[in-house]
Amino acid sequence: MAKIIKCYNNRQNALIESPTGSGKTLALLASACGCVLDYKVKLGSGAVIAELQRNNNRKESVVECKCNQMKKLRIYYGTRTHTQISQVIKEYKRLPFGHESGEKQLKHTILASRERLCINEEVRKTKDLREGCKEACGRCTETTETYEEVNKAEACNKDDGKETRMGKCEYRENLAEYEKPGRKPNDFRRNIDCVFDIEDLVDSLKNLQICPYYASKRILYGDADIVFTPFNYLIDPMIRNPVNIDLENSIVILDEAHNIEDICRDAATFSFKESELRDAIMFFNISLSRIPKKFVGTEQKKILQTLRFILYRLLNFMTKLEPDVPKTVSIISPTLDSKIEENRKAYKCNISFAPQKRTSSISDETNKLLKNGNSEIDDDDFYDDKNFIMNESPANDVDAGKESRTKSIRSNFEAILNFWCMSPSVAFKDAFKDCRSVVLASGTLKPIETFKTELGLKFDCEMDGKQVIPNNQIFAHVVSKSSTGHPFKFNFENTRNPTLYFELMQTICEVCKTVPKGILVFVSSYFILNEILKRLDSEDLKWKNLKLDIENRKRIFYEERGSRNFNEMFQGYSETIKNSGSDINALNGAIMIAVFRGNVSEGIDFADDLARCVICVGIPFPNFKDELVDQKRKFNDFYCDLTNILSGDKWYQIQAYRALNQALGRCLRHKKDWGAILLFDERFLEQFNPYIDESKKISGWVRNILKSYYGHQIFMKELELFVNQRLKDTVIQPVIKEVNVEKKGDEIEDKDVDSNPAKTFLFKIPSKSELKPICKKLGIKYSEEAIKFWEEIHFKEIDLLAKNITTQKFKTKNFYRILSNFFTGKFSAYDQIYYAINCAFRDQLIADDELSSDNIQLLCDSYTVTEKHFEFMALFLPCRILIFDRNNKKIRKYGDWECSNDILTFVLSFFDRKYSVVIGF
Repeated sequence: MAKIIKCYNNRQNALIESPTGSGKTLALLASACGCVLDYKVKLGSGAVIAELQRNNNRKESVVECKCNQMKKLRIYYGTRTHTQISQVIKEYKRLPFGHESGEKQLKHTILASRERLCINEEVRKTKDLREGCKEACGRCTETTETYEEVNKAEACNKDDGKETRMGKCEYRENLAEYEKPGRKPNDFRRNIDCVFDIEDLVDSLKNLQICPYYASKRILYGDADIVFTPFNYLIDPMIRNPVNIDLENSIVILDEAHNIEDICRDAATFSFKESELRDAIMFFNISLSRIPKKFVGTEQKKILQTLRFILYRLLNFMTKLEPDVPKTVSIISPTLDSKIEENRKAYKCNISFAPQKRTSSISDETNKLLKNGNSEIDDDDFYDDKNFIMNESPANDVDAGKESRTKSIRSNFEAILNFWCMSPSVAFKDAFKDCRSVVLASGTLKPIETFKTELGLKFDCEMDGKQVIPNNQIFAHVVSKSSTGHPFKFNFENTRNPTLYFELMQTICEVCKTVPKGILVFVSSYFILNEILKRLDSEDLKWKNLKLDIENRKRIFYEERGSRNFNEMFQGYSETIKNSGSDINALNGAIMIAVFRGNVSEGIDFADDLARCVICVGIPFPNFKDELVDQKRKFNDFYCDLTNILSGDKWYQIQAYRALNQALGRCLRHKKDWGAILLFDERFLEQFNPYIDESKKISGWVRNILKSYYGHQIFMKELELFVNQRLKDTVIQPVIKEVNVEKKGDEIEDKDVDSNPAKTFLFKIPSKSELKPICKKLGIKYSEEAIKFWEEIHFKEIDLLAKNITTQKFKTKNFYRILSNFFTGKFSAYDQIYYAINCAFRDQLIADDELSSDNIQLLCDSYTVTEKHFEFMALFLPCRILIFDRNNKKIRKYGDWECSNDILTFVLSFFDRKYSVVIGF
């Protein structure tokens, strides 16, 4: 952590590899937050100016700056997926920075997609959510205009008889109140929690009927010290620029950044379909035909003509390609923009063909123009300024362009023109060149050579965290041969060898008989996966018997191409493991066959029983027959000496081992986890030869304990011994995170507290004098809004037999947010309540001396509320708690229900893992 802080202070970039469970996320957040707070203090004292004078080349401009003009230091924490944002914010909640007040508080926001944040059900029903949102909210969707400004513009259009697309999204309209001049983000933040994740933000603003998507971008972003967002918001200029993300002088942390090169190349890669080019040309033709005569010859018309000319050039280039022309060529034509010209060498131009699906040749947008205006087109007026773009006459292009509008390049196929970016530095350097510090972190960052050579920025620091899981909890082994002695070598030449597949699955079957619960198998491609499944489902007797033998121990799951059915498949896999026994001679789990670089290999937590073994079949080299991979290798070979990047072969190998390393870490997620890692391929034996490059490409925490036993029988005996030792080792038994917590010498079971379901109880709304002392105990300020909240409850008697229960619309997984409403009438005090209760709870557990320190930490460091929490709260506040548990169809009661009915009483409903307040029966 000290090294990270030093990087921030010295304005350096860093590469950090730290295995899962080592506290990487917490260290990255804590160090960055500390740096921002320190910067704020220096900003107030003027010390920042002196610092910038030492670091900035333009010292004369810095001297003229005043403190209130200095650039704000902001943290951008990028993750690969939206799900990972919630995991990071869970760690951030453990730090004090978001819970402070005044200048010491660090505020945050989340930039996420409409898919995650839109709460307008009508818009969510549209085929295209983005277009539906634009239709409902008008043109302010992607601009910096306020909603009020857009309303004025739309009103003017209406007065002029022009069609307006403003739909009235009530959630977006309700946000307009906070966009008025003079309103500050703090006015809005009072409505939400101090520290919130995506789900919290949606829950809070849905209750207030305010759009979370625009609130996060237009209100919360303004004063945010930390911005949590997926990578593409930072890297892709088509997303970054409309949102006005300013990365200058920022600390950028890219977590799980092992695929950042691919993400950058994708962000700078462009594809144009033949139909899209035709539509665009038609669009410009119609637009130009509708320009009034008084604007003919103006700069605006020249811009439209220029854009149309570029599109014609692209379409004509595709049309003129002959069959013997290479599929991929370098871009040699001069370009319009000096910045584009600078990056031209980093691109390859490729043309491909896909079966034609589209029936209409004109898009909906173009059809609208055709209906709303004159569609007569003057082809002679196409190019007023013929030498504006290129030093050649476009006359022939005009003729070819007319013909190309009606003639397909290839019958029944659609041509696609691809501009492939070969260098990730095009996008990476453009996004992060002005940042204070950029940190790339991952549990599997190695091999790191390409990060240092291809991203365009200098990385001054390299840090390698140690594995927190003891070596005796990891079994790592190279399996080079099957039980019959058949060599395992899964290269391209052997992928059609049926004997190899049978020997592979026979060996995996033996592992299934030895390792309980979950087993993950990774193969190099969907072709190999499909070959395995095809043979398992065949009528061949030996394959049928083999499949039956596997299914006697494990239920078989597999990863499909794409992600449409992934959640359903993963849920089935998890439920099978959860509901299976531990008898190694019976069905005791599941096996999942997946693909390297797929959904299973990244971003999913296969902790404890979900993955007691990971089997990696072969080395996952990218498909060398893929045109894009081939061009990337050639590109690196050509420029390796000129620009100091790696050769094509070295780049190719690194891609393989990075995908392998990512899969290896799936089964080891925390310090008490254990598992086996099996590498099925004789080429992995090279890891034991220190004199070749391949020996250093697997992550060090695996490489240092990797073994290869002589003989298959010895390997199976050692694996069985390892599993038996781990199953007997009570120190590393998985801690169950909900109700059942290990107790010293005993075990607590979830109890059914519904002892008297037929009884009714009186209920009364508490007074101000009853609530105030409890607020003082919790360290929060009482609010008169609390009484208004209680007054929504309109029953005077609790009926335990009631069949119909009425609850508030607000529902949340966070019980402490419910408590905050009871005492303040708002959500915002839930953090203080959480800390007050859990600090007292921790002290009580330590005094009782019944639970281990690890279990105490687990109970008190999570927002999850267990039976023990409810029992403690009933005594601590004091109060009575009654929960209609509609998931488990029972009633749970905590506190003294046999005494007077005057005690403070909370009546709640629990359904679909969310709490809500009962207001009537």
